[in-house]
Amino acid sequence: MNWNNEPRQDFATQREYSGYTGNYEQSSQVFEQQQSQQQQQEAYRPEFQSAQMNGQVPGYPPLFASAQPMDGARLGAALSYGLGWLSGLLFFLFAGENRYIRFHALQSIAFFGAINLLDMIVPLLWVGMRGLHAPWLFLLSFFFLMVVNLIGFVGWLVGIIQAGRGTYYKLPFVGEYVTRRMNWNTIK
Repeated sequence: MNWNNEPRQDFATQREYSGYTGNYEQSSQVFEQQQSQQQQQEAYRPEFQSAQMNGQVPGYPPLFASAQPMDGARLGAALSYGLGWLSGLLFFLFAGENRYIRFHALQSIAFFGAINLLDMIVPLLWVGMRGLHAPWLFLLSFFFLMVVNLIGFVGWLVGIIQAGRGTYYKLPFVGEYVTRRMNWNTIK
């Protein structure tokens, strides 16, 4: 039983109505010819020449935004935060007269030196509190130590990023001290 009122067509007659019947080889040759003509025309246009040298397509933004190259001063300032006060001390001693590296190196020494002093003092207080039989003091000082080290980690990240960007960023608590120590009143 046929629900369709149209007469049945066999497969051979359906193929005649099924779409494109042109020659594939002929259409690909036409496409290649058009593409080569377009490339020849674009080769003489200056915006396409510079774009081809840079690997970009004109009229479209680059896939990856290129950052400014990091010069020696910015790299040295960023590395002065790398190992805390130790790398800051090394860069402060061997940076020469570069004020930018010396600023970040001195800031690294002051910031991470204070954190390391607190890291040494708090365990000594734990030993002194052992006779008090107050476990809540131990937990409070342990929490204080964790917060101080978290602040140190955030300061480490901010210092590296800001030094790499090329800014005279002042870390909290030590930034003003460093500017006074270096006799700079112009850094805001």
